[in-house]
Amino acid sequence: MVTATAWIIFFLGVIHCIAGVAMFKKPLAEAIQQGFVGKLRGSEGRLAFWFIIVGPLLMTIGQVAIYASVESNLFLLKLIGYYLASTSIIGVMAFPIARNGFWVLLVAAPILIASGYGFIV
Repeated sequence: MVTATAWIIFFLGVIHCIAGVAMFKKPLAEAIQQGFVGKLRGSEGRLAFWFIIVGPLLMTIGQVAIYASVESNLFLLKLIGYYLASTSIIGVMAFPIARNGFWVLLVAAPILIASGYGFIV
């Protein structure tokens, strides 16, 4: 269950990258045409950047959680779980009604925390 949860976090990152490029084609294309550096201005450009940059971060978190699960590194699982819990709680509070990945992390975090304490294998 823990490894599956970690893979879900990883794939959430992949989805973030793919969906971000699909959702923000226009500002990304404009930025690339203009040389990209310093061109993601305005709210849509900044949103595109942050939406897409979260993808590799989630992929990294997922990979580390997979590693921790396989190696039975309970401390690392707890640590990842607590970081995800705090981030997802803030995200859900900031965007309570929006369809966003914070809700997925809010479910995943307690699983990682519980596994870090040895309650879930």
